[in-house]
Amino acid sequence: VHTLSAVSSLVFRIAHAVPHCADRLTASFLAKPRGILLFSPPGGGKTTMLRAFAERISIGESALRVAVVDSRGELASFPKESLVDVLSGYPKAVGAEIAVRTLAAEVLVMDELGRAEVDALLTLSSLGVPIVASAHAHKAEEIRQSPLAALMRTGVFSSLWDVFADRECGTEADGA
Repeated sequence: VHTLSAVSSLVFRIAHAVPHCADRLTASFLAKPRGILLFSPPGGGKTTMLRAFAERISIGESALRVAVVDSRGELASFPKESLVDVLSGYPKAVGAEIAVRTLAAEVLVMDELGRAEVDALLTLSSLGVPIVASAHAHKAEEIRQSPLAALMRTGVFSSLWDVFADRECGTEADGA
């Protein structure tokens, strides 16, 4: 985009921390590290929860090495003491491959997955790095009927996390 005309309004997204918003997600992941796909409608807090999750698991005595693929620069604000590598501005599929193959990530975090990332994540799934990511959906059924369902069937994501309800709502065991 080079020029905009007839602009009638502007929207500014101002990132801010929401204390403890990822406590339950973090506890669930640390109890059983696995791929988790968060969902909510646009504006539902997915990015905020992913940022808090990545920060929480990357700091402290039991910190994990986290790679964040942040194609639009919305996640990349982490304390200096965190073990987070951020790939900002990369297309998600390319950034995911670089993160898993070259950064020794123990967890991969990605925001707003779509059809374009499915094949790349299916390919990377055999490398054993859990992926915690988000996607737009109002309910779990929308994920189960989308191209992202292939990532559930193959085990890239073993559970779904409803951001609004702040709970796991679908797992391999219940046919998610």
